[in-house]
Amino acid sequence: MKRRTFCSILGGSLVISQADELLARLNNGARPLSPAEVRSIDTLSEMGLENETARIAFDARTGELVSLKNVLRDDEYLKDRAGDGGPFRIFSDFHGDFDVNAKGDPVDPAGIAGSIIDPLKCRLVSRSFRRTLAGLALDLTYKDTAGRWRVDLEAWLPDQGGASEWNLTVTNISPVAAELMSAFPAISGFRLGSNGSTNLQTVERGGGAFAPAWSGGEGIYGNGGRASMQWHTLFDRKAREYFGMMVLDGEIRNKWFHFPKPRIEVVYFPAATLAPGESWRAPTTRLMIGNGDWKPVARAYNTWFGDTFKMAETPQWAKGIDAWTGMWFAKKGGLKPGGNSSLTHPLNGFTELPELYRERPVDLIEFAFYMQGSALRNLHADGDYVIRTDMGGAPALKEGIEKIHRLGFRFLFYVEGYIVHETSNLAKSGKAQRWSLMHKDGTTTGNYTKQGFLHMCHG
Repeated sequence: MKRRTFCSILGGSLVISQADELLARLNNGARPLSPAEVRSIDTLSEMGLENETARIAFDARTGELVSLKNVLRDDEYLKDRAGDGGPFRIFSDFHGDFDVNAKGDPVDPAGIAGSIIDPLKCRLVSRSFRRTLAGLALDLTYKDTAGRWRVDLEAWLPDQGGASEWNLTVTNISPVAAELMSAFPAISGFRLGSNGSTNLQTVERGGGAFAPAWSGGEGIYGNGGRASMQWHTLFDRKAREYFGMMVLDGEIRNKWFHFPKPRIEVVYFPAATLAPGESWRAPTTRLMIGNGDWKPVARAYNTWFGDTFKMAETPQWAKGIDAWTGMWFAKKGGLKPGGNSSLTHPLNGFTELPELYRERPVDLIEFAFYMQGSALRNLHADGDYVIRTDMGGAPALKEGIEKIHRLGFRFLFYVEGYIVHETSNLAKSGKAQRWSLMHKDGTTTGNYTKQGFLHMCHG
């Protein structure tokens, strides 16, 4: 058997071709690579990982991400890539503050950074493959041309399936302390299917939804009206394929999900100051390539979330609920919240609550406008949570709820923990102002400021 040897040397690291790796394994008595195993890509132009589902490739010279491919559909996802230098960006030498305005829109760190590095502004100094956890990992090390930062990237692909996992570590290799912000992943060029006009995306507002791709859906994680979860999906129903991103961050660090077309990136803030030799590490990120729509990514995120965070056990009675609706309290002859809203059901007092359930036999009803401020000023919530006296006060409410339970139904209070009205006793005492979410200049603004509410800071 004639043996042909092909080797390449990059930054002092010897990389052996897959054919030589196979021969070496055979000579050592190891089992040969199975066709089902993930394979290394190692050519003069590209390096990466590939299995029967997904292909991940980097430029062999620069380490720039050049391909995320759905192998089963033969579809390259990064069709509109234009030298964007993914999969990371490092910002430093700031000449402004990373700030968030009242609408929740942050400053793009690219606009306040004197230095921005990505793979195209670095030297790729080492690369290596290693088999681990029923998959193959590719380790890449970059150094910026100024010799200030070292970036270590790990991309891992399992033997089967398109769910790869990525890790990034940035180390200060300069002799002085330095500030940085990181965007990871920061991948550009996405367009699924034939033309991209039918691409859709998930929008993580509250319970979630989907919309045309690049129509918004970005925001700071934790703002429930913008980004309530740590995942995102692009998908195309015509092409029947998806790209998913999950940030596996059990520490719930501050992050901005930023999607300027055709880029998907996660920006971490505030800036971190690293001493010489100190490192910053991003949470593990899972990138998913597959066939279908957004649901596989949502299910995977649900599984990770349930395994990572201790959740309250759902009571058995809640699992058996057939219907849940919301209603508003109103006093007959008094203020009627919402005008003629079908949510409003006037009562003489709280003791009449069972009559509502006899009219509408719903397992669980959630009630609002039960506070004293609701009766006086037609407020959804006032922050004081004193039970309104015009309907019998707390004793009448207690009696009404006990009667509901005897009928076999459930009762739920609407509680607004984010806003307190300026006319409440809590605000008059000054405590609400001291507990408010406050900007750097001392102002306390927010979405409900015009309605006279202060926005609470739960910290």
